[in-house]
Amino acid sequence: MSLTAPSVSLEQIAALPNLYAAWNAVRGKRGEAGLDGITLQTFAVDVDTHVRCLHEAILAHGYEPTALRRITRTKRDGGQRRIGIPTVADRVVQHAILQVLEPCFEPTFAACSYGFRPRRSAHQAVMMVLQSLTAGAMWVVEADLEDFFDTLDWAVLHQALATRISDPYVLDLVHRFLWAGALRGWHGQPDAQGTAQGAVFSPLFGNVYLTPFDHLMTTQGYQLVRYGDDFVTLHRTHEEATTALQVMRTMLEGQLHLRLHPTKTVITDAQRHGFAFLSFWFHAATIVPTRQAVERFRNQVQQRLTAGRQEGAPAVAAHLNPLIRGWGEYFKIAQVADLYGQLDAWLAAQLHELHIPPTSLASLRAIYERYWARQGAPSTP
Repeated sequence: MSLTAPSVSLEQIAALPNLYAAWNAVRGKRGEAGLDGITLQTFAVDVDTHVRCLHEAILAHGYEPTALRRITRTKRDGGQRRIGIPTVADRVVQHAILQVLEPCFEPTFAACSYGFRPRRSAHQAVMMVLQSLTAGAMWVVEADLEDFFDTLDWAVLHQALATRISDPYVLDLVHRFLWAGALRGWHGQPDAQGTAQGAVFSPLFGNVYLTPFDHLMTTQGYQLVRYGDDFVTLHRTHEEATTALQVMRTMLEGQLHLRLHPTKTVITDAQRHGFAFLSFWFHAATIVPTRQAVERFRNQVQQRLTAGRQEGAPAVAAHLNPLIRGWGEYFKIAQVADLYGQLDAWLAAQLHELHIPPTSLASLRAIYERYWARQGAPSTP
């Protein structure tokens, strides 16, 4: 595979069709206003003027991204995640950059990388892990990168981007966005590292950054499965897993300047103890949702019931059905026949207290049965 930098230019990013496509993508994802307070609805009122202004500013090398609006959100493990919300205009430009760069870098990515890529999914990553476990690779390195997006080294990222981008003005525009994300850092001081969670192109940059690691591990024969900054390696012996962890640490901490969490990065015997990956619990060759995932689902149901309690049955169903369908579709590939039946009964009981017919809600068990009917055989309960 040649790494010769292809023709990627500022003109491609600034092209009006590319900017309009970026606007449509941003509008479709909704999202909040950035630091300037301009909402998607306000931007849409005079979208042609806004898009042409972006076009001219980018071509004149004068586009200056706005600092991010900072918020914190609770992570699945109960910790706090710092999120940066760009302005609508910045999101449009970032998406325009993404649309040009993604096809450029996609051919360089390793087969073991499943996150934030076209035609790839978390389900594929889960099934690859299950395939390795079924084949007998029961020793698992569970890796946890501390503050991955906040600690990407700009020099390393710039070097990785430059392998496929020859136009210095494109690299300068990217750097302006990185600087805008760090300029008003969490303690008021700029840091030459990190790409904000919330930035449109951060997942792509994360994949670009970790691709050398992917290729190193796979060329040395290790079974790596990565989804964004969440990854595991699977091995037949404890000794092989130990060696893989040493290789992993040398690459990630030595060359990429990242940090493996000292207590969350562990070697696990999946046959005896099991492990979590992408909110699934793997034990030997079986998978179910983690207990935390089930608990989060129940809590979200209760929150949406409370939100819709004063609005009547149709409003309650409107609040709950997207959650039920999304959760059910995600975990349907696991051994969840009994669990889905139990949760359907629990949901019906919640609605009974509000005198709402359970037929107004989506059924988890029906989602499961439709999926496995298409597969040709049911999953083991």
